[in-house]
Amino acid sequence: MSFYSLSNINEVKVNFENLPLHAAVEMGGAVIALVVAHLLIKLNSTNEGSSFNYSISAAMVAMGSLDGLHAILSPSNSFVWFHSIATFFGGVFFASVWLPKSFNKILTKNLPKYAVVIAVFIGSLSFFFPSQLPLMITSNGFSYFSKIVNTSGGFLMLMAALKLYITQRKTKRIEDQFFSIQCLIFGVASFLFVSSHMWGFSWWGWHFIRAIAYLLALWLLTKKLEEMVVKFQQLAFYDALTGLANRSLFINRLNIALFQSSRKKQFGAILFIDIDKFKMINDTLGHSLGDMLLKEVANRLKAIVRKVDTVARFGGDEFVIFLENLGDSEENAVLNVNHISEKILKILAEKHYLGDQEYFSSVSIGINLFHGSHKSVEDLINQADMAMYKAKSLGRNRMWFFDAELQMAVEKRLSIETDLHLAITNNHLELYYQIQMNGENIPIGAEGLLRWNHPDRGLVLPDEFISIAEESSLINDLGLWVLDSACRQLKIWQLHEKTRNLEIAINISAVQFKEANFVETVQLHITTHHINPTNLKLELTESVALENLELVVIKMAKLKEIGVGLSLDDFGTGYSSLTYLKKLPFDQIKIDRQFVSHVATDISDAVMVKTIIGLANNLKMSVIAEGVETDQQIAYLKQYGCNLYQGYFFSKPVPIKEFEALLGLNF
Repeated sequence: MSFYSLSNINEVKVNFENLPLHAAVEMGGAVIALVVAHLLIKLNSTNEGSSFNYSISAAMVAMGSLDGLHAILSPSNSFVWFHSIATFFGGVFFASVWLPKSFNKILTKNLPKYAVVIAVFIGSLSFFFPSQLPLMITSNGFSYFSKIVNTSGGFLMLMAALKLYITQRKTKRIEDQFFSIQCLIFGVASFLFVSSHMWGFSWWGWHFIRAIAYLLALWLLTKKLEEMVVKFQQLAFYDALTGLANRSLFINRLNIALFQSSRKKQFGAILFIDIDKFKMINDTLGHSLGDMLLKEVANRLKAIVRKVDTVARFGGDEFVIFLENLGDSEENAVLNVNHISEKILKILAEKHYLGDQEYFSSVSIGINLFHGSHKSVEDLINQADMAMYKAKSLGRNRMWFFDAELQMAVEKRLSIETDLHLAITNNHLELYYQIQMNGENIPIGAEGLLRWNHPDRGLVLPDEFISIAEESSLINDLGLWVLDSACRQLKIWQLHEKTRNLEIAINISAVQFKEANFVETVQLHITTHHINPTNLKLELTESVALENLELVVIKMAKLKEIGVGLSLDDFGTGYSSLTYLKKLPFDQIKIDRQFVSHVATDISDAVMVKTIIGLANNLKMSVIAEGVETDQQIAYLKQYGCNLYQGYFFSKPVPIKEFEALLGLNF
């Protein structure tokens, strides 16, 4: 047959007795190819599958669509032409793996549509103009033109196989390796096609080889999706670091446990576990060793409890366990959970080996018993959390059972926090002033102490709300209010001769001091109110230096450049360190009231006071004693060299009008 045969289609002698089987094979392969293309695109969204998901899926869409059209057409020129068209376009898309990915994605997105359109166009021409197009088959054989189209597609597939093989050597992706083999199979099959005859053994072999290649691709991607489902389940329900259940899985299992507890009439318990001082571990040893400690704690917890119990990590250093079947009476349940908790405390307190370092740690445990499903899961967990914080407040490395009193305390705490938000906006806050005197009984200034005039509770002292504010963002808002109020009062005092040189000292929390713009905030208030910065004194505790000493020193130096005074509050009661005292540029040390109150009656406190005063003098710092209440205390303090005082001996903290009256002023 010539390259461009003009024979009439009626001259083509083809046996179509096997047409139904042929259509079934073609249509089956087409459907599988389209499913494979769909799965590849789905995998691409998760960065899985082959390195060339778009190119391969485009090839599958083109080949599947054309094979599908081929299967449903009647025997004619258009019927047979789709074979060669499918092979050629499949080769084009497979070979596009050699193109840059950015160009490849645009190309493969639209070309499958064009392949179908061109094939339909050719089929239509074959139907309407059967003698104007070269015949693909004649006498059960194939024209030279059809052979060229097929072998071109096959050659392109072999090129794609080479690229996929090279890529697989780098990526180690099993999908790249598989599609490399599939392209090789398709390429070989296309060469088999050009040497075959209609309905012959090699012709059928070509069809079945393609169908098998499609099936293998479907099997591979289905297996990959199954692996991903397992992987996503792991990510969705298990903690990535420790392998423990996460919060979602814990809650699901606890819901089931509550139902079982109701049915079996058995007590259970939730243990909320928190590693003591874990932040300090992270800051001093580093996050990698912190992660090692978390994994070690997880492993020990799993080894302690029964297999039926669930251990979960809620994030950070928080672990939660629920124990089932602890007994049918509360007494037995308490004994059992107490035994397990003591075991946890003991085992987790044992030495941890973190790399080449040894470390001792401890945990605090909150315990909440449950019996039946009359409480929600969230309530049970929150109550166990409350009990854990109670254990921490009592000194850590201990356990605490949740009870009704604790619940009432927590509810009161939440109420105070809510009301405190309103206190700031509704102007229910007030500064009280406690006078500070020198050795000649002359006022040098005052400490500004925050008070809360609650509309229902009356006057609320800082001991009741400062700790709550520090655990929320409110402490910064309170601190700004105190700073602004002190600066406003200093501005008023500067206008009068008798009060121009008076100082106001205010307390600055560690949380407030750590704010990145704290120095700028102080400077802004000084500038806004036009006050003498030397009349403002900031009282800090040593806790400000626990995390980043160098940064604290820099901040304090900037404050001193502005002219603000710095006083070390509560010295001797916390982490007192001569290293800190030597490096931190304080102007003053404040002796805590607990030493001053017994300075005249307790030799140990007297020695402590004398030592602090001597230390301050050597470091060129002034000393002020708070909590002064008697003549005898003043006498001892003067004897040891302390000449600045604050306490009830002179005055309790009072509102500004009473303070100014105390000074004999009448503004």
